[in-house]
Amino acid sequence: MAIVKTTEPVDIELLNKLGFPAEETDGGYEIEITPDRPDLLSITGIKRMLSLYKGEAPKKYSASPWDIEFHVKGVSSRPYIEIGLATLPNSNPSLIEELIDIQEKIHETFGRKRKKIAIGIHDFSKIVPPIYYEEVSDISFVPLGWDREASIEEILNEHEKGKLYGHLVVPGKYPILKDSQGVLSFPPIINSERTKITSETKEFFIDVTGTNEHAVLQTLNILLSLFIDHGAQVKVHNIRAMQYYPVEAPKEKIFQLAGMDLPLKELLKKSGIEYGDNIAIIPPYRVDMLDWTDISEEALINYGYENIEPQEFHIPGYGKKNKEPFIDTFVRMGFLEVKTWFLGDKKLFQEYYLNVQEIENPLTEQFNSLRPGLEIPLLELESKNKREPFPHEIFELGKVYNEREYLQLGFLIAKDPLKIEDYMSVIKTLAEQEKLPIKILEGSNSGFFIPELSFSGTIGGYEFRVGAIKREILDRFGIDYPVALGVIDLK
Repeated sequence: MAIVKTTEPVDIELLNKLGFPAEETDGGYEIEITPDRPDLLSITGIKRMLSLYKGEAPKKYSASPWDIEFHVKGVSSRPYIEIGLATLPNSNPSLIEELIDIQEKIHETFGRKRKKIAIGIHDFSKIVPPIYYEEVSDISFVPLGWDREASIEEILNEHEKGKLYGHLVVPGKYPILKDSQGVLSFPPIINSERTKITSETKEFFIDVTGTNEHAVLQTLNILLSLFIDHGAQVKVHNIRAMQYYPVEAPKEKIFQLAGMDLPLKELLKKSGIEYGDNIAIIPPYRVDMLDWTDISEEALINYGYENIEPQEFHIPGYGKKNKEPFIDTFVRMGFLEVKTWFLGDKKLFQEYYLNVQEIENPLTEQFNSLRPGLEIPLLELESKNKREPFPHEIFELGKVYNEREYLQLGFLIAKDPLKIEDYMSVIKTLAEQEKLPIKILEGSNSGFFIPELSFSGTIGGYEFRVGAIKREILDRFGIDYPVALGVIDLK
């Protein structure tokens, strides 16, 4: 979650009721914003939401067509761009800080650290159309914060933003936004010093580039709506920008989901949403309304979950014997069953496994690949619970992906001292209780175990490996006592 900090008074109780944890601090207020509400990443957006809920009439958010000469010439790495112009009646120095703040917060969250979305905000009075968005192999300009001209390579190697985001561009195929006087922006890296906004700026040129067409347009809508709240007149080059959009939301489905009839028109008005004839009309800055279930949630939030009367439901359940082997035996042995994440950190997995399957467009760097085994998740869990009284005995049945997806059963024992019998007795008990043949070999090819204290083999048709974890691996996870671990591949 992103944190919005402000010194302006806000209704903490109402924010918490609406699902945005807020608290008063020494310097003002801090509000947590959920990832699905990038329109609230500024105090202006938060005040808009609170005012609507308290009964203020919804403002009309619209833009005029902008007849500016603008040319897009095929940028392969960031193919989508939207531009807009916001003109204030007077300069507004306090707005500059808010713009910079929301820009960086959108970059980090909705924009996936500028990979999906990058924003440029410029002083339009310093721009001379026509404007071009094109791909170049090299070009020179004065980047924001510098007092000298530099080439693309110099910016990537020496500028702070170049070092941070240079991995997002393809060498020799650099996206450039320029006017007749030179470069305006090198997205997603840095803007030009020439068009820097100041406390005197009244005309704001906004460019949004990225890899997702829909998200680029949504971001422009959020920024232009903020300007409108500050009294600006806005223009857009793309007529699809700043448009209200309909979402089909049959009231019968909503009532069934809610378990009661709701005054939908009145409730949704608290969010600036018009409702009638089973259609919800969504303002352009709201990017989280996808179908009728989202409309239902919005209505219930505004109704107040605390006002819903509890109802007793009878849900018939039918028990069945667990089809997976060994689970009941682990429970009878006193092991605690745990569940860890199926996703994890590629860099950590690659230290110990040969095959790691990455996922496309991960939401966070922490969860960017599928786990190839249960060893690391169990060790991570142990490291978070190392202050609990000994012994630690846990097990997990879960999916792993190592060239293909399959189930794996893992167990961990932590105690001091730790003996071979402590973990080998588990393997023998599993075979005995399940009445399966067992074959035990000394040693394991796993890089996790101390070779002379490890074993491998089969229980029935399942392969297993077990042993005491190497000291350097325990140190890697901050564990300062002996740990044994075993896994059984349920292929």
